[in-house]
Amino acid sequence: MRKFYKVFIALLLIIVQIVSLRGGIVAYARDLTSTYNFITDVKLTDRDGKPFGDNIPKDSDLRLTYTYDIPNSGDVKKDDTFTLRIPEQIKIEAGGDFDLRDQSSNLIGRGTLDTNGNITITFTDYAETHSNVQGSFWFELGFDKDKIGDDDPAVIKFEVGGTTDPVEISVDFDQPAPLPVSIAKSGSYKKETNEITWILTVNPENVTVKGAQVVDKISDGLEFVPGSVTINGKDASTGDYTYNSGELIYNFPDIIEDKQILTFGTTVKDSQFTADDTVIIEKNKAILNHDGTSTVSNEAVVNVPVDFISKTGGYNPESKQIDWAITVNQNGVSIKNAVVTDTLPDGLTLDGGSVKIDGKLSSNFTYRRPYITFNLGGISEKHIISFSTDVENGAFLSNTQRSYTNKAKLAGDGVPGSATDSWDVGVPTSIVKKEGADYNAATGEITWKVTVNKNKVSIENPVITDLINIGQEYVEGSATINNGADLNGFAYTKASEGDTEKTGTLIYTFGKTISDTYTIEFRTKVTDPAVFAGNSQKTYKNTASITGDNIEDSSFEGSRNVNSEVIRKTGTGYDYKTREITWKVVVNNNKMSLNHAVFTDNIPGGMEYVEGSAAIDNGADTDAFSYDPADVKDPDKTGVLKYTFPDTIDKTYTITFKTKITDLSIFKTNGNKEIENKASLTHDLVKGGVVSTGSQKVNNTVISKEGSYTSGKTYIDWTVNINSNGIPLTDAAVTDQLQEGLALDTASVTLYHQSIDKDGNMVVGEKIELTAENVQYDMDSRMFTFKLPSPASGGYRLTFRTNVTDKSKSPFTNEATFNGTGSLERGTSQPMAVNWSGSGSTGSGEVGSITVYKVDAENSIKKLEGAEFELIDKYGNVVQKGTTGKDGSVLFDMLRFDVPYTVKETVAPTGYSISKKDYTFTISGADDVKDISYEYE
Repeated sequence: MRKFYKVFIALLLIIVQIVSLRGGIVAYARDLTSTYNFITDVKLTDRDGKPFGDNIPKDSDLRLTYTYDIPNSGDVKKDDTFTLRIPEQIKIEAGGDFDLRDQSSNLIGRGTLDTNGNITITFTDYAETHSNVQGSFWFELGFDKDKIGDDDPAVIKFEVGGTTDPVEISVDFDQPAPLPVSIAKSGSYKKETNEITWILTVNPENVTVKGAQVVDKISDGLEFVPGSVTINGKDASTGDYTYNSGELIYNFPDIIEDKQILTFGTTVKDSQFTADDTVIIEKNKAILNHDGTSTVSNEAVVNVPVDFISKTGGYNPESKQIDWAITVNQNGVSIKNAVVTDTLPDGLTLDGGSVKIDGKLSSNFTYRRPYITFNLGGISEKHIISFSTDVENGAFLSNTQRSYTNKAKLAGDGVPGSATDSWDVGVPTSIVKKEGADYNAATGEITWKVTVNKNKVSIENPVITDLINIGQEYVEGSATINNGADLNGFAYTKASEGDTEKTGTLIYTFGKTISDTYTIEFRTKVTDPAVFAGNSQKTYKNTASITGDNIEDSSFEGSRNVNSEVIRKTGTGYDYKTREITWKVVVNNNKMSLNHAVFTDNIPGGMEYVEGSAAIDNGADTDAFSYDPADVKDPDKTGVLKYTFPDTIDKTYTITFKTKITDLSIFKTNGNKEIENKASLTHDLVKGGVVSTGSQKVNNTVISKEGSYTSGKTYIDWTVNINSNGIPLTDAAVTDQLQEGLALDTASVTLYHQSIDKDGNMVVGEKIELTAENVQYDMDSRMFTFKLPSPASGGYRLTFRTNVTDKSKSPFTNEATFNGTGSLERGTSQPMAVNWSGSGSTGSGEVGSITVYKVDAENSIKKLEGAEFELIDKYGNVVQKGTTGKDGSVLFDMLRFDVPYTVKETVAPTGYSISKKDYTFTISGADDVKDISYEYE
């Protein structure tokens, strides 16, 4: 056996409590910012402390380090303050508090950082009793890409207070290539003035441009509009531009540094308008001369629609006329001897008193049917001609709509022969119309309405005929007519045996000429009891026709939707404590007369009827309920609930009752459950009865996981809800594969009983004591396994905290898997992004740390490198590992107060042996700072 040096192993344990974040510190003494040279240096590096290279992204993470020195002058007193401002190019996502401490953790000052970049340091009395006080503090932040700008490199200036000059740090960001100066051109045409407005956008990049000049050569088909030039919305000075021989030149000031908008106008020459209803395409480019170079704009394209004449029209039901409008010369072309000719179609006649030109009544026209002629003479602007035409009476003597096409033409010097336009107008008409006006569910009857002669024209000897279709029967004596018409004009004839189209014919004969509107109403009864006495929806149709001595035979088909409901079952609620569903059944919503009605509900397997829960309203006798349990071997039902109504009913009744879920296996899988149940109603009208299926949703969570993160914190809290419906569980376990960048804080693992109230709300109960059997964690694989007490009963809430060990892996999504119901069920959280401004002393809640030293037993000053230690939680899980460095120390941090931990040596330095004793300790939450020294052989 190898002989080892006799050593004495000492563990020097320093337990440091990091005080929780505080609110803003109020300065009670002097503000030293302007007089005190506290900051001696500022450095910007990457998160690892390495210098930045070239072309770094504008949103890179960074570490900002301030070095400080308190002179030995005794000028810094307790509660004195010093403030700094981090430049705007650096983004602070979340503020926080930090401490300035010496190497023995004595407090030098407390600092705060807010999201606006303000740093405030409040000193303690430390500097009054110590000399050569020096140190540094740092923040983990990121650049604000929106504030970096385009300078290459970018110079970031840090004000450090006192009489010290600002510290300027150059950073080489990845800047986009400079944009060249550009010019863009566009245009738009306005018919009313026949003018194109051209828009030139110069230097949208807002860069410095010298000697800028725009040259725009106007095409031959356009004429420049004098005085139309504007610059940036204001009339341009005539000294800044010239126009000669079709070329516009505009000279900017010697230097421009922002965007310029130049506009001018051109009209389209009359010679361009050679064909009606076409499009003239004008194209143009401009040149920007600047800085000894030239830039050509895009080609601007403007479409000029040619419209010598256009026509519109519409029917006026009040006057029974068609109103027409003719728009002439929309482009404002110069036309001599302008003449408009309008050709009326057959069936239309001009109303001579309706003619208007440009909105004023006019007699400047000639009318020789079918032509209307308007002599406008010489024009160079748009004109609008309007008039009305009477419609022939024959258009209103049928149900067939007639359409009328009107054509107008413009002639004149320079007007192409194709300058014509036309418009179609339909004239609505109705001499008979039928519609289903109402349905009476209690009687199964449809009310039909027939409107006769809505046109109010003269009709000679009209006769209305209505064929009653199969599926309906005419209700004797139900026909009526208004407006004083004779009721004796009605005649009804039943159809002959074997007629497959109708059950009868209803006729009304006026026996005279009418010129007014009449309304006929009558009823038909639906003959199919499965429709009118069941649960159904169906559309019934019927056609009415009209004949007369001076009209075309016309007809109109009407329709009516028939809705019937004699039974409707719904689930109205679920009691999560008792697992009882309340069902509601509405009987005879039609309020029709039903004989020998019986309600029946077969309670399906997996549920059982709650004895005595059945009730009925509307004064019905509750003794008419009966419940018969099913045979235990019946696979379909557990019992039958019935209600027998009196011989005849004509009211609506509501039955309610409860069933209890007995098959809890439905809750073994994640997800809400839809519970269904059928009810039936039998009566004399519908053979076999009518069935309605009700359903009730039951919320069910086998496992769900939610995360909670507070901005600025370095941890995420998790909540896992388990077995919400409280089914029996055996050997149930939750496994959680934590995402890379997270580490479980095993001391935070907590389990609670959780119940559910009758409304489905989770109610957290008592905390459950846990053992090593419950909590298992592998820090290397990040696999967290939690075993529920077995056998488990009821619901549970599992909570725990994970520390963020790698912020770059954000956002974090986590999934917990549950095994205990016979299948693997999963609960997945929503992604969560984390952000905080890390600092040299920033804490994230009340946590502590322990520093373990490995020293030579015979020479405690000799620190030993290479000793490997494990930190073990109270459940026996290894939660941290570390190796001593050159100073012989290893740090375990993020430790909970008042929770036992154990330090164990696993590998000794070369030439030394492993300590045989483990060290168990607890950090007290009541102490501010604790230093412990412990030695053993």
